[in-house]
Amino acid sequence: MQALFYQMLRTARKENYAVPAINILNHTTLAAVLEAASRQHSPVIIQTSVATVRFLKPVALVFMARTMIDTASIPAVLHLDHCQTIEMCKMCCDLGWDSVMFDGSHLTLEENTVQTRQVRLYAQSKGVDVEGEVGIIAGVEDDISHAASSLAGFGDTMRYIERTAVDAIAPAIGTAHGLYHGTPNINFDLIEQLSAATDCPIVIHGGTGLSDEVFLRVFEN
Repeated sequence: MQALFYQMLRTARKENYAVPAINILNHTTLAAVLEAASRQHSPVIIQTSVATVRFLKPVALVFMARTMIDTASIPAVLHLDHCQTIEMCKMCCDLGWDSVMFDGSHLTLEENTVQTRQVRLYAQSKGVDVEGEVGIIAGVEDDISHAASSLAGFGDTMRYIERTAVDAIAPAIGTAHGLYHGTPNINFDLIEQLSAATDCPIVIHGGTGLSDEVFLRVFEN
C-alpha cells in the first residue's frame, strides 16, 4: 500500500500537473513554503536534505515538520532527499517521514538495485514510499558531488523499476543540481518512453535555472 507521496504524484499525473518539491532548512523556510503553496492551492513535497536532518536533529525536525504539515491547508508530505545510506532511510521511516529517496548514484546499477530494494521493503512495512534514482545527476547536493551527468537508459531504468518496486523514479535526463552553465540538453525522449511504459511517477531533479519552456515540455510528458 502506497502512502500520500505516491498518491499525490499519481493524481498529478492523471490530472496533468506537476507537484513542486522544495527543500527547507528550518521553521521559517517551512512556513514560507507552506504559505506559498496554500496561496497557489497547490500540493507540495517538503524536502529535507541529509545535512538538514543531521543539523536540526531528526526527532526535533520531524516533530516540527509534522506539526506544521499535518495542519496545513493543502496536501503536503515530508520527504527525505538524496540519502545514500540505508540506515538513515530506515531511521526516517521509523520517525515519521512520508517518503525517502535512496540515492544509489555512487553504486553500480546492480548494487543500486539491490540496496534500493532493501530500502523499499523496509519502508513498505512502515507505510513509507520510496523514490529511486538511475544514472547520475550532475552538480552538488549536500556532500554528493558529480562533475558530469551519466544519463539513464530506458532499458536499465525499466529493469530498476521492476526489480525494486519503487514508488517514484528519478532518471538522469540531463538536468543538474544548482545553476546551469549553458543550455542543458534534456532527454525528452526518455521521459516520453517511460511515461508510456510504466505507471511509476517520474521525478525531475535540478529544476533551478530551467526555462519555462523546458518545464512545460517536461510536464506535457
